[in-house]
Amino acid sequence: MRQKTGALHRLFQNNYRLLHYRLGGVITVEDGQARILLLSSSPHHLTSPIWMLAAITRPLPSLQVCSDSGRLVSFGALKDAAFRWGGYLLTKGLERGSVVAVLSPNMVDYPAVMLGTFSVGCVYTGINPSYTPTEVAYQLKDSGAKMLVVFGPLLEVAKKAMAINKQDLPMVAIGSSDGLPNVADIVQDTTINFAPPAKLTGEECMALLYSSGTTGKPKGVSVHHTAGIANLDMISHPSYFLGGLSTADSPSFALALPMFHLSGFLAITSLAVLNGVKLVNVTKFNPGTFIDILLENRVSHRSTNRELLKKVYSIQAKST
Repeated sequence: MRQKTGALHRLFQNNYRLLHYRLGGVITVEDGQARILLLSSSPHHLTSPIWMLAAITRPLPSLQVCSDSGRLVSFGALKDAAFRWGGYLLTKGLERGSVVAVLSPNMVDYPAVMLGTFSVGCVYTGINPSYTPTEVAYQLKDSGAKMLVVFGPLLEVAKKAMAINKQDLPMVAIGSSDGLPNVADIVQDTTINFAPPAKLTGEECMALLYSSGTTGKPKGVSVHHTAGIANLDMISHPSYFLGGLSTADSPSFALALPMFHLSGFLAITSLAVLNGVKLVNVTKFNPGTFIDILLENRVSHRSTNRELLKKVYSIQAKST
């Protein structure tokens, strides 16, 4: 199948006429258009996290660090946590295609929840933690969520949202528990078996991402496993913004963009896991302390939007 996209042309302007990728795809740039051809050798039998987690062979003592608590998570611990979370979902009766919603800011356990959800063929949908109960209720109902992972301080918002929908979804806490099962405890519970990876065609949905709703109700966009793999492989290419990443002594990303957004969960978190890059988790963006976090954690790559940078520069200018 061939697709056209003008955006891809901007990624590959440096005289690459033919590019081969690990996923078995070919990209040709002709007459200002990029054409993608996915070949039969593409890993359609793999879920995205299996492909990502299997890609790293070198030891990684600390894949994640929380900028607030200093908590470290090794690559091995992340991998175990992801597969154990997948096992937990299966014990709760979730199956391939079941939607797991996450209402939380960036947390150090968030990537394990996301990857573990993917690995068993369930679907992840992230909800903006600043949403009102009515907005949360809409996404829960529209996505068909079967479980809600909720940040402890947002538990009342979650309860009000389910009351609006007249739902009673099972909930798991991330961060403080308030009596709920807790992600941190679940992923360390050795009585829960690691989930066997789901066998998929690759065309199944792995994530439902929602627009901000500026032109009406937020709209859900389905991202399939093969699309996730293809996008990760393309943005890992040295012609993209991560040129030199593979040769950096200790590459690291600042995870400041939210995980409910495509940039946070795919272009930063998933890209870091695939390439063995340390993630510095920023639970809440604060322009006054962001530069300090970058310096203290020796962050080599950061991805922020223009408005966030304006706030950082404004604070720094006032302090000098």
